Order: sequence, then structure tokens, then C-alpha cells
Amino acid sequence: MPRGANPHDYNMTTRTLILISGIFLVSCTAGMPFPTPAASKKPVRIQTPISEMNTGFLYLAAEDALQNNDPALAIRFLEALVSKDKSAVSPRIQLVELLLRNGHTQEAGKQVAVLLGMHGLSLTSVTKIRILYARILTVDGKRSDAIGVLKQVLRKNPGALTPRMMLIRLMEKEGQFDEAHRLIHEGIKFGASIRLYPVDADLYIRQGQLEKARRSLATLHKLAPDQSAPVLMLSRLALRQEDIIEAEEVLRKFLAGHPRDLSVGNALGRLLVRQKRGKEAIAIYEGISRRIGRNTELLTALGLLYYQQKDYRHAIARFRQALAKRASSKIRFYLAASLEAMGKKTGAEQIYRSIKHNSASYTDAQLRLATMDLQAERTDAALSRIHTVIRENPKVENAYTLLSSVLLRQKKYRTLLVDTQAALGLPGVSVRLLFNRAAAFEGLKQYAKAAGQIKRLFVIEPDNIEALNFLGYLYAEQGIRLKEATGLILRALKQRPGNGYYLDSLAWVHYKRGDYAKALSFQRKAVEKIPDDPVMREHLGDILWKAGKPDAARAAWRKSLGLGHDHADRIRQKIDTGMR
Repeated sequence: MPRGANPHDYNMTTRTLILISGIFLVSCTAGMPFPTPAASKKPVRIQTPISEMNTGFLYLAAEDALQNNDPALAIRFLEALVSKDKSAVSPRIQLVELLLRNGHTQEAGKQVAVLLGMHGLSLTSVTKIRILYARILTVDGKRSDAIGVLKQVLRKNPGALTPRMMLIRLMEKEGQFDEAHRLIHEGIKFGASIRLYPVDADLYIRQGQLEKARRSLATLHKLAPDQSAPVLMLSRLALRQEDIIEAEEVLRKFLAGHPRDLSVGNALGRLLVRQKRGKEAIAIYEGISRRIGRNTELLTALGLLYYQQKDYRHAIARFRQALAKRASSKIRFYLAASLEAMGKKTGAEQIYRSIKHNSASYTDAQLRLATMDLQAERTDAALSRIHTVIRENPKVENAYTLLSSVLLRQKKYRTLLVDTQAALGLPGVSVRLLFNRAAAFEGLKQYAKAAGQIKRLFVIEPDNIEALNFLGYLYAEQGIRLKEATGLILRALKQRPGNGYYLDSLAWVHYKRGDYAKALSFQRKAVEKIPDDPVMREHLGDILWKAGKPDAARAAWRKSLGLGHDHADRIRQKIDTGMR
């Protein structure tokens, strides 16, 4: 094992602090109404075959099916309706929209062909039909044809926003940014500036023309000073330009005049968290909660912030308040985590166990229970729980990391490498898993493979000090690349001066170089820092022997034996016969 590594401990994986993401309202309209009987709020009960229903009832039944989230049934009713009434326009348009939404492009195309053959339609209906036709062409990969259709729509109805937006995005995909901007500025003349300026800015950002994007957003902010969208985009743009001060200033200025704006308050809170200014972020959220009331999202965000600040008492209070408003497995999980962090393990364990199997936080709760089993020396129970998690969801990287730590503690190196191999193909493989796999390879004396895992680790964390020391120690153990090993270990010591394990590694490099005086100097400092490590005492004995001090060497080996060295026979042989 590398000196100073502590792969046995499993801390709860640091999770990105998820704050309030805002409330999104999704609405949809069904187009022009078809003459029907008075709408009923009760579900339609089908007593007769669809083929025998009149058109009015078919439309009502389709609407009822949509309200009951059954688009397939709604499509059946609308198809029956348009087959009975060949001149039905709005129901056929609605049918096309449903077919497209559910991936039935070919069927949608057939219905659009019928619509395109109709005469005497209003400009509004023609515009809707051609937009649907352009969507079908786009899905079929006929982007140029779709562009032609949309241009035709705009020639007849230049104030229509939807086809203009579609055309702008198609031009962007074609790389025709100048034409896209021209369409935007033309549309602004027709009074759609509030919708089009953000698109203009977004395009400039994609082009890397950040100052032009800033000007578009500044203009929009002047036109709509009470809208938060341009403020949020300006702040993100400042962050992209690495101007954190301006990003914060823009948000604070708007929030001062609009203290109840949750989206801007949330953005400011996230920005402060990003800068590790958790207490200021808490003040922002507490202020918002006083002004607009304590909703579940705010209480949860505050609980997470308090948790991050290790203020577990306040975290528990906020999570309990959030649970009183809405049951949530995520909130229950963090409440349990806060109780666990305060040492209230019984209460935490009860909550973890209460999180249901089909909930989003179930896996995390099971891994925390496995960790608690390990802490209570219930290793078999922990392993059983971890293996169950992996069997049910083989893509949970955290489970493999915890499993590797348990197996490394048990020195089951081959089992560790086999059972965690699948995790290497997952996105976001953890540094700890790679480190534990490297330690297992080192335990099997497969040094090249151990070094390979550490080098992969460096891709994620180039300055990981445990890994720097480990790789240096690996080279020293083999007696290779000793100059590079020295540099690696010195980088680790620069971050943690006086670390006993890193001093031990450096001493071992000098030992392998044959510089026993330097090796002894560093090894004495190492054992002063960590006097009860048997391997470090063995190293001290080895160095003393090579330095020509056999009596002192045997004393160090006896100390190593007394501290419970794993290879007692090897130490006894050194005491009896010295080193060859």
C-alpha cells in the first residue's frame, strides 16, 4: 500500500448543491375549436363503436382522452372524425400535431397533404399548416425544403413569430448566422423584440461575439426592465468572460429593485455557493423566504446550504419544515444525512430504511446504510447491501467505489479488480475507485498496472496529493525513474509539508538511490511524525542496516514486530540474520 493512503474510509460522496431551479409552467392549446356540445368535466364513457359516433362527440372524446393523458386514444378519435368530415380543418391540424408529438411522422405527412389541398382557408390556418409541413420536412432531414416553406410563410405573414423562430434556428444549423441575424432584426421591426433579442444574443454567444451579445441583452433590459431573463443572461455572459464581480453586481442590482424575484435570487445564491460564500448565500435565501414565504424549494435549498456549512442543527430544522409541506425522498435522505452528521445514527438509520425502493433516493440511502454497517463492523451485511445495489442498478458508480474500499480493507485484491472492472466504463468514474484499484494492483505486485490506474486518475485530478505520493512510492519500490519519483513526492510534500507518510516515501527513494544518509534523515523525521506504523519502522531498520548500524536496525525491526507488522516472519528473519 502507498504510505499515507487511506482508501478504507468511505465518506458520503460530495454532491453538487442543487438549488432552486425555478417553476416551469407548460401549457398547450388545441387550435381552433370545433363545434361541439357543451364540454363536460366528467370522463366520456364510450357506449357505442367509434364508427357510429358523430363528429361533435368524437371531438369531445378526443379532448377527454388528452385530459386523461391518453394520446393514442385521442389520435383514434380524431382520425375517425376527419374521415367522417373531410372538410374539418382544426381537428385535422390537431391530429397532425399529436401525430408529430408521438413520432408518427409519415401519418402526419399524409394529413398535411390533405390540408395543403384545401382551398379558402384563413391566413392563420394556412400559416399553421405550413409550419407543420416544415416540421415534417425537418424531421425527414429535408432542411433546405423546410427553409423554403418557412420563407414562403413569412412572405405572406411577415409578423408571424413561430415560423420566424423556426427559420432562425434552421439558419443557425446551416451556419448562416448573418441571415439568422437579419431575420431577427426584421422581426424586431414587427414588434417581437422581447422574444427575439435573447435569440440574437444567444446566436452571438455561439459565434463567440460576446460584446455584440452584451449589447443585445442591454437593449432588451432597457425595453423590459422588469424582466429577469435578460439580467440572468447578462450575468451568465459575465461569468463566461470570467468577470465574477460584474456577474454578481448585475444580479444584486436587479434583486434590489425586485426583491421577490426567485429566479434572480436563486442565480445569485448559486453564484455565491460557487465562490464558497455559503453564509452569504444563506442570507440571500433566508431573505427571499421572508418576502415570499417558505415554500418547499426554498426550505430544501436552505437545508442543503446549512448542510454544506456543517450547520446541521439548522439543516435539520429546514429539512423538517420542507417535509411538513411535501413528502420527498430526497428531503428525507438529506434529513437523515444531517442527523447522521450530528451523530444521531439511530434516527438517521430509521429514516434511511424508510425510503422506499421505487424512490429516487433509495440507492443513496442503501449506500449510507452499508457505510453504517461498515462502521459497526457488520462487513457481511454491508457487502450484501452493496452487491444488491449493483445487481439492481449496475451503473451506480458510488456502489463500486464503496465496494472497492471494503475489499481493499479485506485485502481481497483480485476480487476487487474483477468486481469493479465494469465501473471503468461508466461516466464520472471516481478518483477513489481508481486509487483503490491501483492499491490492489500494488498489493499483487503488478506495479505497471498500478501506475496505469494512477495516471488515469491524474486525468481527473492532476494534483491529487495521495496519487502523487503513491506513484512516487511505486517507482521507488521498483527502483525505477527515481528522479521522477523524487519530483512527484516533493510536489505532495509542498502541499502537505511534514506529512510523515510522504517523508517515508522520500526516504525510500533515497534508500533506493543508495544515499543512506539522506534516507536516514528523512526516515527519522517520518517516524517522529507517525511513531506507530510498523512498515515505517521496518523501513527505518532497513536504512539503518545499510548505513552500517546493525544494532539500531534490529531495534527498529523489533519495534515493527511489536506494532503488528503483517509479515512477521520476514521481520523475524531480518532480526535473526540481517539483510542480504
